[in-house]
Amino acid sequence: MSGRFIAVDDLMVYASILTRPTGIQRVGYNLAQALVEECGYQTVRVSGPAVRSVSLGRPGTSTRLTRLAEIALSAAARLPGSIQQRLRAAGPAVIRRLRISESGTPVSMERDDWIIVLGAPWIAEGMTEGLLRLQQDRGVKISLLVHDLLPITAQQWFRGRVAVEAQHQVGTLIDRANLLTTVSTEVASEIRRLYGREALVVNPADPVLRTGNGSRRAQVNPVKYVLTVGTMHPRKNLAALVRVWDRWMGDVELEGRSDESVPELLVVGRRHPDDHDLRVELATRRRAAGKIRLLHTVSDHALGELYENCRFVVMPSFAEGWGLPVREAFMHRKGVIATDGIPAAAGMPGAAVVSATDEEALYTTIRSWWESDEPELRAELIGQTFVPRNWAVVAAELDRAVADYAR
Repeated sequence: MSGRFIAVDDLMVYASILTRPTGIQRVGYNLAQALVEECGYQTVRVSGPAVRSVSLGRPGTSTRLTRLAEIALSAAARLPGSIQQRLRAAGPAVIRRLRISESGTPVSMERDDWIIVLGAPWIAEGMTEGLLRLQQDRGVKISLLVHDLLPITAQQWFRGRVAVEAQHQVGTLIDRANLLTTVSTEVASEIRRLYGREALVVNPADPVLRTGNGSRRAQVNPVKYVLTVGTMHPRKNLAALVRVWDRWMGDVELEGRSDESVPELLVVGRRHPDDHDLRVELATRRRAAGKIRLLHTVSDHALGELYENCRFVVMPSFAEGWGLPVREAFMHRKGVIATDGIPAAAGMPGAAVVSATDEEALYTTIRSWWESDEPELRAELIGQTFVPRNWAVVAAELDRAVADYAR
């Protein structure tokens, strides 16, 4: 039987600087762990002079480096805006050059062994080169999980040298991988259109964010609020929510109503080097900014509580490969207002879908939900129709795809 391995260089880089993984990293971590525990795979590092076995630590583990990174981010937030922008823009390039541990037992990989790639290989220096070297020199087969093609299909949101490298490496690996899998039918269609290749759809599982005592608990108003979750990247369209809240505040004033009728909006996610538009909207629309809170670092426990205690979730993204927060919301029986750029919301009874470019529809839907019992009705629908997936099932599907190809 051929060997089964998972390349985790990129996940190790992210683990060294983030106490809580975001979308793609969360999928990669959980799927890797399930493949190891359920299917007997081995995690390895492929960059560097030799392939070495490594242990993939628990996501969210706080280390000295992660704590220092968060302190640095907090300090940078107090600098003038122009300096913040330059520092944040340099961040991805610095991350990519972090050197992960050279420790671990050397692994000898043979012809027809399989190596699974689950995350963002371009973020780890030398990872893509190491994968291709294994394929060319040793006949190792590559299975690539494609989360999205946004660096290629939406280049307006990805700038700089790191973005160019991501575009090149994603394209190269799609061309060279023996087996392609992806997280949605939408991404599979894009792969077919752009590369003429078929990709098997393996939808992610639904993460369980347990509530209870945990570090970095988010202190929120006990009155219900609206929640949005995701890295503060411009394609998340969070600036639109600032404009929606600003209009809402203006409309209730014209109607002679108190601004207490407008809920608080909690925006949970890591900062991004290109979050300038969001910052400008918050700075210029002070009335709305008073109703909006940005939470950059919360634990899984705290995030679970935020889902549990919100009234509903809104995701205004222009484009997503999948849309994990939609499924996280469903796990807590919370309805979601999402755009047609989010595959995870399509056809789901718990979600209302509006056009990603229709800010008017976004505003009217959010306000009508808040001022009616629609969130509670959606919660009932979710309870009746939503069937969660777990990572063991996803791992089994991916392992079966590899076994079928090997035949």
